[in-house]
Amino acid sequence: MRKRAFFLSLTAFCLGISLTAAEGTESGFRQTYPLAPEKVKSNAQRFAEESEKLQHSEIRNLPAVYYVVPPLSDLPRLPDSYPDDGILNGSMRLLATPGEFEPGSFVMYPLKNVDRFEITASDLQSEQGATIPASSVDLKLVKCWYQAGSGWYGFFADALNRVLVPELLLNDETLIKVVPETKDNYVRYENQDGSTVYQWMSANFAVVNYSFDNQANSGLIADAETLQPVVLNKDEFKQFFVTVHVPQDAVPGIYRGTVNFTADGVSAGSMPVILRVLPFSLPAPKSNYNRDKGFYLCLYGTDTRNPDILRNMAEHNAVTPKAFPYVDVFQPDLFREDVKLARACGISTDILFAGAEGVNVTMPENLNAAQIKKLERLKRIIAKTGKLTQDVLGHTNFYSYGVDEGSPSVIRTERAAWKIAHDAGGKV
Repeated sequence: MRKRAFFLSLTAFCLGISLTAAEGTESGFRQTYPLAPEKVKSNAQRFAEESEKLQHSEIRNLPAVYYVVPPLSDLPRLPDSYPDDGILNGSMRLLATPGEFEPGSFVMYPLKNVDRFEITASDLQSEQGATIPASSVDLKLVKCWYQAGSGWYGFFADALNRVLVPELLLNDETLIKVVPETKDNYVRYENQDGSTVYQWMSANFAVVNYSFDNQANSGLIADAETLQPVVLNKDEFKQFFVTVHVPQDAVPGIYRGTVNFTADGVSAGSMPVILRVLPFSLPAPKSNYNRDKGFYLCLYGTDTRNPDILRNMAEHNAVTPKAFPYVDVFQPDLFREDVKLARACGISTDILFAGAEGVNVTMPENLNAAQIKKLERLKRIIAKTGKLTQDVLGHTNFYSYGVDEGSPSVIRTERAAWKIAHDAGGKV
C-alpha cells in the first residue's frame, strides 16, 4: 500500500485577516477541541474495560496510552471518538517491498494533561543484522481542522456548514490554529521582521469582497522539518501517522523497532513496530484491462515548480502529474527548464499531459472560410508542439484535450481537430 500523497496549498484559502494579540498572535498556543460529555464518560469506561482485559494495570498509571489503528479508514478520528477498530497497547505491523512507502497509524488517549509530548522512532533491525535507519521512519500529527459541511463524506462543497475533519498531516501542530467556537482556521505567518501572526484561512470563495489578490505569500508559511512536541489534553484523542520508506536495497526479512513516547521529559512507554520486507519489488502500475498498457495517475493541482513537492509526488508514484511539465510553444526555453527539473525530481517526461493546444474545436460538416482559418491556426500550433517535444524529448507523446464529457454527437464534430493532433503524433 502506498501512502497517498497529501499536497495541500494553504495559500489558496488565505485572507488578509489576522488574530489580535488577545486571540494569540504568538506561535505557542494550546490547541483544544470541544468534547461531548457523554462521549468522555463512555470513552473512559471503555478504556477501563479494555485495559482490564489486557491485565496490564500499569498502563493506567501512564500519562497517555495508545491504540494502533488502520492508517486509511472511512472513520473520522475526532478528538472524542473512541477508536472502535483500534488495538489498545498493540504492535504496529507493516508489510512492504523494497522502495515502498508503507503507512501505519496510532491514536493517543491522554489520561492527564501533558504540556510536551515527544514521539521518536528507533532503527528497525532484522534478526540477520540488517538495519533500516530511524531516518526512514516519518512521523506526522493528523491535525483536525474545519472544512466545508461535506468535507469528510462528499465531493461537492457545502458552503453553509463547517465540520471538523481529521486530514492535515503536520510536523508542527501550531502551524494551524483551529478555533472551535467559530469553526475557523488560522495559518501562521512568519514575517521577515521575525514577528509571527495567525491569518484567517477559512474563506469558502463565496464571502463578500473576497479577492485572490489578498492571498498570502507562501514564503511566510512553513512547517517544521520533523515532528515537533505536541500537547495532550486529558480525554482528547490525538492521531499520528507513521510512514516507513523501505530502502531500495533493503534485505528481505522481519524488522523490529519501536516508536517511543516521552511526556514532560519522562519516558512514557513505547509502541512495538514489526515490519516484514518482501523479497521482490513492485512493478510499474498497469491498466486493469490490459497489463501491457501503463496506468497514469494525473493529479489536479500539480502545476508546481517546487522541487520538494515534485520529489514527494515522484516518491509516491505520482510521476505523471497533470500540469507539469507544461509544453508551451510560446515559451520553449521554459519548457526545456521544466524538463530538466522534472528529470532531476523523478517526474516522467515520457508522456506530457499539459500545455498542448486544446482540440475542443467543434466544426460542421461543411466549413466556411472562417472555420477553415481556425483549423489552419490550430494545425500550425499543434505542429509546433510536435516539433518542440521531438526536439527536446525525442518523441511526440503529448495529449491535447477535447470537449469535456462531450456527447457522441459533439465528439463527431471534433473529428477534424482531433485529426490535427493525431497527424502531429499526439493523442487526444
